[in-house]
Amino acid sequence: MKKAGALLILLLATTVHSQDIASLYSEFLPRAVINDTPYLNSVIQRIEEKAKINPELIYFYIAFLDKQFNENSTQPDVFKNNGYVRIVEQYYGAERNEWIESLMKTVKKSNIHKQIKNKINKHLQKFIIQSLSDSLEKTAFVIPDTNAMHYYSSIYIRGAKTDSYDPAVNYYRLKKGVMHQKRMFFVAMYNQIIEQKGIEYLEAIDELLNFWYLYKDNFCLRQQDLETGPFITDFFAKAYQNHYHFNEGRNLYFISGVSLQRISSRMDHIIGYYYFTTHEPKGIDINKTLSCYQAGFFIGGRYHLPKRYLSPFSYIEFKAFYSTHIASQNESIDDTKDWETIHYSTHYREHYDITNSKIQIKNSHYFQLQFSTPLISLKDKIIIECAVCWGRVNIKYNLKYDFYYRWEKDVLHGPLVYEENDSTDKDEKISNTVFYPALNIKGMISSKISITFSAHTDYLSIYTDYAL
Repeated sequence: MKKAGALLILLLATTVHSQDIASLYSEFLPRAVINDTPYLNSVIQRIEEKAKINPELIYFYIAFLDKQFNENSTQPDVFKNNGYVRIVEQYYGAERNEWIESLMKTVKKSNIHKQIKNKINKHLQKFIIQSLSDSLEKTAFVIPDTNAMHYYSSIYIRGAKTDSYDPAVNYYRLKKGVMHQKRMFFVAMYNQIIEQKGIEYLEAIDELLNFWYLYKDNFCLRQQDLETGPFITDFFAKAYQNHYHFNEGRNLYFISGVSLQRISSRMDHIIGYYYFTTHEPKGIDINKTLSCYQAGFFIGGRYHLPKRYLSPFSYIEFKAFYSTHIASQNESIDDTKDWETIHYSTHYREHYDITNSKIQIKNSHYFQLQFSTPLISLKDKIIIECAVCWGRVNIKYNLKYDFYYRWEKDVLHGPLVYEENDSTDKDEKISNTVFYPALNIKGMISSKISITFSAHTDYLSIYTDYAL
């Protein structure tokens, strides 16, 4: 296993990317192409596209460029126009299509779970080249320099150029060795998928399909490469199962992450106490919703029901959140409102108002337990969940206001009987326990990372989680 892991790291470092192609093939490209940067970028893109069909096409395309731009080119006349390269590309494209279609049939006959089968075949369908002519026989075109063709293609497969082209070297034999090393690279990747270590699973499938020609004669690796099972179908099945954490061999996952929340809670407060003739305390009952932003973390777990992939209620997720106050806006009582009560039967009029009010949240803490389960999956990237939540919110706030009250004998501005002025500056606390349903929208970023938006009338949250 350690040897395979080391091989994976080594070959990852030599995997070809777009920016590497120019350096790999620059000495074979005409000077006119090298000096024309926009055209060079177009050539690099075409080389990469052709290499994914089959890297043997690189030889034909470079021969075509040589014939077009070099007056002293020794390439055969068939390379005078791009039609010949297109014929060869048609052949290799049809060959890849046949291989993928055959692989889809193999997947369909396998004992992989039905939903995973469907997803694999949808993935494979994207790699079929549309609008190809009927498959051509290889005898329909000539390979002027087979040795050079194997040299160019071995450079791409290896991802490095170790020496200049030497016609005396048997590059077919060299290419076979490079192809064996690349297959070992995918064996190491397969082991990483099984162990769920450091792999982006769907990208791994794409990588293997771009090197489909390594396995065009057999869907399984040779016995000395891998000891068990039909390699490619297992590779795809494990990658998809791990990508969505729907692994038949493992049902329980630990999850953790960070959250940003907006919580709201009702403030019920009687302010501006005064004494009427009975000397009983009275006041204004203020109902105010206080809102603040919280940041925190959570831990939890996810349990997958056996053999339930991307279907409603296929897993149950539990999370315990804790968050604390990070920001809020100051609130105020409606200063513009005057409260007035007229007692027509006794000819009394009471008037009171509040000015200079300010409600400032000093700190807050929120603890929540959430249980959720999936309802709908949209294109495997967005999952809609229903959830039930229990929460405990504690908000400490400072309340300031100036209060004025007067009691007049006559309804129409009669003599003042009693008045009171008051200024208050005090700390108060809200402690509420809530139980409510919520709707979660989860976006899958990768096989282990997701971002979830959770909503309820008094609660909004966005959080990212990581599954172990």
